Order: sequence, then C-alpha cells, then structure tokens
Amino acid sequence: MVHCNENPGALQPAINAAPSGSTLLVEGKCVGNFTISNTSLALVGGRHAVLDAGGLGIVVTILGASTRVRLQDLTIVHGNDAGIQNAGGTMELIRAAVRDNTGDGILNNVGTMTLTRSTVCSNSSQFSGGIGNMASMTLNDSTVCNNGSQANGGGIFNEGPMTLHDSTVRHNGGINGGGIFNFSAGTLTLDRSRVRDNTTANNGGGIYNQGTTKLKDSAVERNIATVDGGGIYNTGTVTLQRSKVRDNRPDNCAPAGSVPGCTG
Repeated sequence: MVHCNENPGALQPAINAAPSGSTLLVEGKCVGNFTISNTSLALVGGRHAVLDAGGLGIVVTILGASTRVRLQDLTIVHGNDAGIQNAGGTMELIRAAVRDNTGDGILNNVGTMTLTRSTVCSNSSQFSGGIGNMASMTLNDSTVCNNGSQANGGGIFNEGPMTLHDSTVRHNGGINGGGIFNFSAGTLTLDRSRVRDNTTANNGGGIYNQGTTKLKDSAVERNIATVDGGGIYNTGTVTLQRSKVRDNRPDNCAPAGSVPGCTG
C-alpha cells in the first residue's frame, strides 16, 4: 500500500522500487509527476485516490515499448502539459477519471491505449482538448465530455486507428470538429456510440472527418457548427451503418452528398 495521505510524495519511489508485474495499491492524494518506464505495473486506487501534478508538468508519463501499465480507480488531475502521456507502452485505464488538465487530458503518442468505464472530462488545450491519439486507442463504455480546444478536435483529435464501443462524446468544443476531428491518416470506428451536443467555431460540430470514419448502430445528434456540417463535415470517407445523423445545426452533413445516407 502506498499511503499518499501520510506522504504525498510516496508514489514515485514506490514505482521505482516495485518489481515488474507488481500491483501498487494507492491511498490518498499523491502529488508530483509520475513516470513508469520499461516495466509492467498496475496502480489501483482506494477510495478517492488522486494523482495530482499541482499544475506543474504531466501527471503520468509512460515510456518504453516494453512497458505495460494499468491505472484503475484513480483520478488524474492538474497536469499542465497533459494528464497522461503514453510515449510507447501499452496502457489500460479502468474506472479512471482524467479531468481538469491543460495541454490534453490524454496524449497517446506511440503506444496502445484502452479505456474502460472511464471519463475524460473538463480538460483544455491549444490543440486536442480531451484526447489526442496518434497511435492506437479503444474506448469501451467511456465518456469524453466538457473538453475544449483552441484548435481542432475539442473532445478527440485522432490520426491513428481508434474505436469507440458503447461510448459518448458530448459537450465538447473546438475550432473544427467540436466532438471529434479525424485527421487524414485517421481510421475512426463508432460502434453503439453517440456524438452529441458538441459545438464548433467553424465546421463539423459533431465530427470533422478527413480520413475514414465508420458509424455502426451509432448517432450524431444535437451538435452545432457556426459555419457548416453541424453533425458531420466530411472531406474523406464516412460510412453509416444503421446509424442516424439528426437534429444538428445548421445542417446534418456537409458538403451536401458527401455522406451517403445523410440528409438535411
């Protein structure tokens, strides 16, 4: 057990000392910048366990292709470059909350990330507000909400393979792609997921797609664009399979005819 309520700086020394394959049980608020490199490690929080950078640097950084990390039942807050940066490892978040960070909630540069029953909310950035994915990411039963970007992708900026299962992207805002901006290299799949109530200063209130996007049993609804493509703005390829794009403003999809099966 790592007792951060007794010693807020106890976690990094415990990480450094833990044999590969260990599980560290975390209690209280751990303050600092935490790096996990070239090991296999699980951090599991007790009630109200928090990792807090105090507004200085990244909260959690993952380094090394061989690194495998699980963060479970933890809240990651107050990073000023990112909440979490995965720079090469395999990382899993279970029942985690990533909130109140600047410079991305999560930045997945190189490795593989999976979020399960987790939230990425109330983060802000000059780039992607909630999640910036340049590698491979899957969201299961998770929520991306109330994030803001001064550029593209208020909720999510994606330029890798990314899949959302049973997940929601809502109440985010950006310049283009208030909910999701799928860059030209991105492959985005939404399965039983919703993109709703997002806003953008320009195009693509819900989704701005330059790459390849597939929606299966999903919905894009009640999003707002100031210029065009309230639901989806598409310059790439979008496929709708048993999915609905509806009740968006000023229109559902733009340019007209760019998304087969989307009207109005």
